[in-house]
Amino acid sequence: IVFTNNWLNDGVKEDKFTMLEKPLSIETPTVETRSPYISYPVGTIAVIYSISKITGRESIGPAYLKILSVLFYGIEAVLIAIFISLLLGDVLKLQSRSGKIFLSVLLSLIWVLLPGNVYYLKNVFFVDQFVLVFTCLLLVLEVLRNYCNITNTAAKVSINILMFITVFMGVSVDYYFWIQVFVLCI
Repeated sequence: IVFTNNWLNDGVKEDKFTMLEKPLSIETPTVETRSPYISYPVGTIAVIYSISKITGRESIGPAYLKILSVLFYGIEAVLIAIFISLLLGDVLKLQSRSGKIFLSVLLSLIWVLLPGNVYYLKNVFFVDQFVLVFTCLLLVLEVLRNYCNITNTAAKVSINILMFITVFMGVSVDYYFWIQVFVLCI
């Protein structure tokens, strides 16, 4: 919240795309004196900042971040259901459509209802949670690209472009995502 509000108040260019713990003031006129937080990449703040700018926010608070956190939690659940459906249908060749739907929804609900996820993913938001959106999306795109026998050239190009954007955003959100990309490249 602090980092995003600093970007919203000062401007992203003025803050040099860094996560600064102190606001711009007479006592802290430079980036160096504003205590840059360098432990994580700035991708999470960039996405929240972009959404805030698009929705016309001048600043954000805990309630706004909670809404976004629950939204991303829901997106993760949908992506998990899609991934499981693709995995069952195109990789494991399960023929039963109702079986694919049932298992996809069931396993996605298990993800949603795990006690740690119920509390943590809906109430705490930072890179450790946000990177899961890109991890789930990467898995869906990987199955689409390699196992679904897509023959349409435009669809293949679209999947590759989405894969590139997903990898770019994932590595700009958390260093953990580099491991995901490395494992998929093996």
